[in-house]
Amino acid sequence: IFYNAGATGKFLAQAALVGAHPVTNPEDRAVNLDSGSHVNVHQGGVSAEANVTLANASRFTSISAWRYWNFVPHNDDGLDVPVTLNVGQSAKHRQFTQELRWTSAPGAVDTVAGAYYYYQELENNAFTVNGPLADRFNGNPAGAWSDVTSNSPGTLRVNSYALFGQATWHATDRCTLRHPQARLR
Repeated sequence: IFYNAGATGKFLAQAALVGAHPVTNPEDRAVNLDSGSHVNVHQGGVSAEANVTLANASRFTSISAWRYWNFVPHNDDGLDVPVTLNVGQSAKHRQFTQELRWTSAPGAVDTVAGAYYYYQELENNAFTVNGPLADRFNGNPAGAWSDVTSNSPGTLRVNSYALFGQATWHATDRCTLRHPQARLR
């Protein structure tokens, strides 16, 4: 839906050059598309936690998770003639996490130690698919943009690791020292 021709009205003049009929009145509650418009989104994931109590009453925990998200738009230019057939940015996202944790048996000193891993991969693609009227609409020489597709892909990969730990010493019934903080009861 096209509501604003801009200060110069240039868009309407460009639309007239290619025989387009943009919707300019929001009260019409109409759209004018020649190639359709929709979005595909697929997402999901799975996670699992395993806990094992060892013979000495300490505990081992493993938490694993995998997620994905795919987003592919199809966006029309809002004109009823083939100027821009599709424009947008798609995304494909994958993520994996793993935590391994050991917890000591309760006693005078309680400890927790572990490791964490995070992996992420994000693939993006900014794209434009021009139709046969793109040059005339934009005032370009013939063959510059008409029937041209542009893609600008990008990939981001993250590998992150961490170690963690905490110790709590129950010095007396009234004094507990926890690294990095102390507490008196």
